[in-house]
Amino acid sequence: EDPSQAPLQAYDYWVAGWPRLVRTVQIALADRIEEKLPYMHVPTLVVRGKEDPVVPQQWAEEVVHLLPNARLVVIPGGGHTLNYSRPLELTRVTRAFIEAKDLQTKKHEIT
Repeated sequence: EDPSQAPLQAYDYWVAGWPRLVRTVQIALADRIEEKLPYMHVPTLVVRGKEDPVVPQQWAEEVVHLLPNARLVVIPGGGHTLNYSRPLELTRVTRAFIEAKDLQTKKHEIT
């Protein structure tokens, strides 16, 4: 991750407090979303930074495979917190996804 992000993360962790931080990690690890994904019948965009140390490429691909209507975009040079490290690229791919889905919805409404 971008080293300039470290002070922001440290501050957030300090404000949240150690018990909250530990509990959040426990909840995240206990929530087996892979079991829920096949039931999500909505268009879904999965975005991963190519240099993400938290979400491996294989797991991102598994998520997309489990979702009935999903697309994976990998942003070159991005880490885990794309909203911080690659905000413009994240916005671009998200906007393109939303606009494409909006266009499909409008086509269905017209017919």
